[in-house]
Amino acid sequence: MTSYISAESSVYHMEADLRISGNILFSAGSSLRTTDGITTTTIVGNPLNLGYIEGVGTHARFKGIAGFVQISAENVMVVDCGNSYLREVNRESLQTSWYAGNGSCRWNQEPFGWYEQSFCYPSSIILDMMTLTQYFVTDTGYSSVRVFEYETNHSPPTLGSDYRSYLAEKLLRPQGIAQHHISGDLCVSVSCGVNVIEYLNCGHVKIVIGAPADYGFQDGDFSESKFSESQEIVIINENELLYDDPGNNSTRLLNFDTRKT
Repeated sequence: MTSYISAESSVYHMEADLRISGNILFSAGSSLRTTDGITTTTIVGNPLNLGYIEGVGTHARFKGIAGFVQISAENVMVVDCGNSYLREVNRESLQTSWYAGNGSCRWNQEPFGWYEQSFCYPSSIILDMMTLTQYFVTDTGYSSVRVFEYETNHSPPTLGSDYRSYLAEKLLRPQGIAQHHISGDLCVSVSCGVNVIEYLNCGHVKIVIGAPADYGFQDGDFSESKFSESQEIVIINENELLYDDPGNNSTRLLNFDTRKT
């Protein structure tokens, strides 16, 4: 196996770079970077210097880029986890700008009201493949999956109202998220497992894999499986999903046909 890149801090998410053909775009600590496997370029931020500054290139500061999605080859939406914001990066000018969130994260309090403009340590973001116009965000601190439609005028998106907030009691500290390309169902990595949320019935968790806060390592039936917490999950085909299990130093394969890990 060949080591493709080396970073000074943890790499949270990576995908093919839409702007530079053949490159990999990845978040490393508090920076967004791109590499061709030989040369690595920092686009914005600094891997080890944390903070909140809107700026150009390496003058901008983040507090952990937990995830990102490429809106286009020109614009990237990043999840600034520690600051509880969504922020945009313009690949042409290298300018960062605030997009959503008010920087307020209030644990264990009634969320509704101010909740609609707030995140609490968001983790991952993906495009909704069923609509191609809205995006899902895992909101770890508020134990929910949020959804919004992208607007280019930087007006705050509506979050948390009606169908736009996917809430379920069993979403304990959601982090990674992936969407089934046929059913549209959302696979969400939660504390020590994965929950599958039915796309057309947003309050219904129809499959539970693992047990909340029950750390360990055990393969077998979904109900008996044990995991650590995961930032990244990937659906690789119609019936299988890969679960990054860093606490167990492993990558786990989940099969929805046999319902086994």
